[in-house]
Amino acid sequence: MSFAAIFSIIVGALVIFQWRENLNRRAIQDPNKGYKVRWGTYELILRSAAEFATALMLILAGTGLLSEQSWGESIYLLATGMFIYSAVNSPGYFVQQKNWSVVAAYAIALELAILGIILFL
Repeated sequence: MSFAAIFSIIVGALVIFQWRENLNRRAIQDPNKGYKVRWGTYELILRSAAEFATALMLILAGTGLLSEQSWGESIYLLATGMFIYSAVNSPGYFVQQKNWSVVAAYAIALELAILGIILFL
């Protein structure tokens, strides 16, 4: 259970950090159009909201597991499911940019999330 808790907290924090850095640097580009996406676009607003919700759920799950709260296990499974969806969906953007190191990081994170569920069950 400690792997699941630590993984959840670290990944949740990294997701928040990645989005904060990308938004601060305005580094989010539309790979099809070659220009930076403005913050006000619906796609970016909804995407970042979903990612932040996933990150917060992961952190909540990790702290719930570490403090042995009764709700920690249920939240962990929900949050990890949210993250798995994100880890499958998000790399498409980086594939279009040919940013293979980020794609590899998502693949590793996906494998670790699946391993975490296997170890958890």
